[in-house]
Order: sequence, then C-alpha cells, then structure tokens
Amino acid sequence: MKSRFQVVLLTLTIFSTLLLIWAGFSGKNDIFPILLTFVVTLSMGNLMLQNRHNKAFQLYRVAFGFASVSFLLSVALFVVR
Repeated sequence: MKSRFQVVLLTLTIFSTLLLIWAGFSGKNDIFPILLTFVVTLSMGNLMLQNRHNKAFQLYRVAFGFASVSFLLSVALFVVR
C-alpha cells in the first residue's frame, strides 16, 4: 500500500505535468524551464520511492540529487532574470 506522501508526490507530478503542457501551448517560455525541471525532480522522487528496496535505489538517488540541483539552478536563473 502506498503511503500518503507517495500519493501526494504522484498528484503533484501529474499536476505539474499538466502545467508544463499548458505552458508549452500558451507560449509561457519564461516558466517553462522551471516547470520542466520540477517535473523531472518529482518523477525521480517517485522512482526513488518506488524502488526503495531494489539495487537501483542508489542510481535513482543520484539522479534525484542531480534533478534537485537542476531545479534549484533553474529557480535561481528565473529570479536573476
């Protein structure tokens, strides 16, 4: 059975994916990189939690770390602009 945190994380992933699609079609190019890295970060978090007891957990943990750093950099770039 999934925990509440995993359900919330999956819901946020779906909602942010819908926002990413909306931003792509509406021409909101300034928020597109933030949404893209947010979706990737949430997806890596979902994969990491689903494979918690497998050998691939360490790989997903590294990928989640890179995605988190990428998200923070895209937020910083958005703020600086």
